[in-house]
Amino acid sequence: MDAYQKTKKGVKYLAQIITTGFNDLRVASYIPAKYAAKMQAFIGSDNPIFLAVDYSSRHFGPNKLDDYFHEEARKTAFILWQTGHPDFQK
Repeated sequence: MDAYQKTKKGVKYLAQIITTGFNDLRVASYIPAKYAAKMQAFIGSDNPIFLAVDYSSRHFGPNKLDDYFHEEARKTAFILWQTGHPDFQK
């Protein structure tokens, strides 16, 4: 919740992909969702803020190996897109 409390309106934050596991028993899914909504409302740039919800994972990520690789691929693609890799641009 510290990131939520420290978010300031109009700041040009970098693009973010905020993840949550719907079955997480330690952090309720509404907490990252609330943070993502605040970031989307307060961001002072055109950078995207995404919320990725995995409905089968828990606190430490996906339970199945295939789901883990899918999550890692999504994060890697996001990083490559945001750092300007030519194969990941529009």
